[in-house]
Amino acid sequence: MKLFGLLLTLFVAVVFAEINPICRQPAETGFCKALIPRYAYNSTSGSCQPFNYGGCGGNANNFRTRAECRMTCRS
Repeated sequence: MKLFGLLLTLFVAVVFAEINPICRQPAETGFCKALIPRYAYNSTSGSCQPFNYGGCGGNANNFRTRAECRMTCRS
């Protein structure tokens, strides 16, 4: 029984370790002032959430659609 628990723990750790590094980044609006609707993956909630992108700067956790965010960050 202890072996099963250990294997389950290792499996869960491996699955969560394989999340795309982009998806661990925080949502960043960037330094410009546009209000472009985008989606970013929130690794705390495990979901893609809308945010306003400023149009320049920011990081790679910035997707045009919720579907694109999900395909990249939820395998």
